[in-house]
Formats: sequence, structure tokens, C-alpha cells
Amino acid sequence: MHEFLPTKQILFRRHIEPEAFCEVCGEPEESIRHVLLDCTVARQFWQYTRWATGVKLPSLNAETWAADLMSQLCPRRDRALIMIGMWALWMLRNRRRHGELTMPVQQAVIWAKDTAYDLWQLSHQFDKPAPAYNRDKWRKPEVGWSKINTDAAFSEESKQGATSSIIRDDQGAFYSAQAIWYERGLDVCSMEALACRDGMKLAAQMGLRRVALETDCLQVVQLWKKESQRSIIDPILKEMEEISLAFQEFSFSFISRSSNKVAHLLARQVSSSHCSEVWRVTSACVYDLIMVEASAS
Repeated sequence: MHEFLPTKQILFRRHIEPEAFCEVCGEPEESIRHVLLDCTVARQFWQYTRWATGVKLPSLNAETWAADLMSQLCPRRDRALIMIGMWALWMLRNRRRHGELTMPVQQAVIWAKDTAYDLWQLSHQFDKPAPAYNRDKWRKPEVGWSKINTDAAFSEESKQGATSSIIRDDQGAFYSAQAIWYERGLDVCSMEALACRDGMKLAAQMGLRRVALETDCLQVVQLWKKESQRSIIDPILKEMEEISLAFQEFSFSFISRSSNKVAHLLARQVSSSHCSEVWRVTSACVYDLIMVEASAS
């Protein structure tokens, strides 16, 4: 709205750039509106956004389009996705300008959709009553049940990461644990989903019958409960559903990160040079923490 984004048109007007044309489509002036709405890349982005999410750009006035986005032209959730989408387009534009590796338009749409979803959940988490569970400490499962805690580590830069899972019995005693390194991942959410799947696989291999799975990724739990859709992890969710059939009883729930410290530590025990680890006895790095959690729960 205040023309703070340094497009070539603005920089040309300030005598910083010698020319104002768009290097992508050849339009005479690369304005902010052009980058975010009218350029070839932008048109592809919004076309794919409509196909992938159902969100369509509203009709925007040529002069007041930025202010129009702050009005009631479309639902708030749609506006949130549109603004994050514009942020993604601006980042793509800057990477192209600086000769950096950039992502395909389809992948940028998925990134914008996921980011908008995450930020929406964070900004509206206090609109709902607090869940009726203790967020501060790990709790033992019910008698006769085993509990799996999972976590993931992921680097946005390298797209590499790791998953971890630990199984404990109804007394809080260590049963088994593992950590697996992944050379390639899509995003944080998909890596967290892989951690859940890997933990379920471990439990199934050990013949456990009553299993309570916990993760500190609220998104994965909500998607499992079909509260929303995210096609990028649908194949992992389907695999989890198939594995869950091996259990007599199964539950899947969200816990706070402070209740998931053991799994968090285990995810950092593998790397590209040490790709997997399985523990049949308690690892020294988490022994004290497991003992504290078992006695406190």
C-alpha cells in the first residue's frame, strides 16, 4: 500500500534501476501489482491456487487493490491465503533476481497453503477452549496400553531430516526406540507424519495390541481426524490407517513439546553419516529424563 516493495518500476522512478521492464514477461513496467497479480508467473500461481484450494482472487480495483484486500471482499481465511500467496510470489521474484534456486509454481502454492494454514491455527488457537489435558508433562498410558511418542527434525535449507519414536509401557518403562535419517523430505509436516508412521511400524513389528500414539504436531492429528485436507501427506496418512488395523485398539493425540522431550532428543541422534539407530535398552542420552517422567506421571 505504501510501495515499500522495491520493484523495478519503483527503483527506476527513484533513479536506482536503469529500466523498469519485467524480466519474466517483458511488460514495460514491473510494478508491485504486476509481480503479485498480473505477471505470467503470478497468473499461473493464482490459477493453480484456485485448482488446489478453491480460493479465487476477488475482483480488485486497479488503483485500490491493496486496500481492497483488507476489506470484506472475500472470507478472512481466503484473504489470509491470498496474502501469504503474495508473500510467496515476492520471494520467488527475489530469488530469480538474485540468481538463486527457486521452487516450481505448484510447490510454491503448496508452501503458501501450508504456511497460511499454520499461521491461521496459531493466530486462532485461543478462540477455542483449552483441551482437557495436561500440557506440561508426559503421562503414562492406561493399564494394558503402550504409548508411542514421536518427533521429527527437519532442515528447510537442505530438505533433510530425521524421525524418532519411543515406546513405553503402562508403567512408563522403556520398551523400544528408533531414529531414522531421511536424505530428502518435503516439509516439516510431512516429516512429522513420517515419524508417526515409523513409530506405528515399530509397534506393529513388536506385536503390540493396544497403542496410544502421541505427537507434538497438531496439524498431523487434525488431518488424521479429517478436520482438513492436505494432499501432500495423504499417502502417509493412508499408510498409517492401514498399519492401525494391526492393533486391537489405537488412539492418536496431540501433546505439547514439553511433554515430548525424549522423542525430541532421540531425533537428533542420527545424521547423514549415521542413518539409523534402534535401541532395545534405554539410551544413555535420555535415561535420566525417562526415569523422571515415569516417576512424575
